[in-house]
Amino acid sequence: MRDLLIRFLMALGTAAQLASAPGGPCLAAEPAALIFADEQGLSRSLSSAELAKLARKTIKVTGSDNQTSEYEGIPLATLLEHCGVVLGKELRGPRVANYLLIEATDGYRVSLAIAEVDPATTDKVVLLADKKNGVALPEKEAPWRLVIPDDKRPVRWVRMVQRISVRAPATEAAK
Repeated sequence: MRDLLIRFLMALGTAAQLASAPGGPCLAAEPAALIFADEQGLSRSLSSAELAKLARKTIKVTGSDNQTSEYEGIPLATLLEHCGVVLGKELRGPRVANYLLIEATDGYRVSLAIAEVDPATTDKVVLLADKKNGVALPEKEAPWRLVIPDDKRPVRWVRMVQRISVRAPATEAAK
């Protein structure tokens, strides 16, 4: 019991040293993982290493300020398929009404219909970007930013994305 207490106190001291070090403990920390919740509500954490293995795409967009920027990242459809969400010809019936809830660390949230990101339904590319103009996103946008090039206003361009959930609409009985 005494040894356990000594180890605990030593660990506490190490944690305190890390926290008080210049830059804090975040310098050694793994980049923030992306949380994905499927249609059954089961969540999983996607590491940056796992996400790095997915196919990437680069798109150019012109903002309301007439500045062109180049975003690079994972097409949202690619991420959904990687996580087991069925798209394409199998996306039909009641599942077409499902939607995605994208949430940011600052509490901002938006929704997209699953059909809006399905390549079999639309040519629109919705991108989960981690680079802008060839470099990592700035801190105020990182670790991920949702980019929807066809939107007239970027109100759904969520920055600091931390969670993506597949949701079903409320049933008629719930009304």
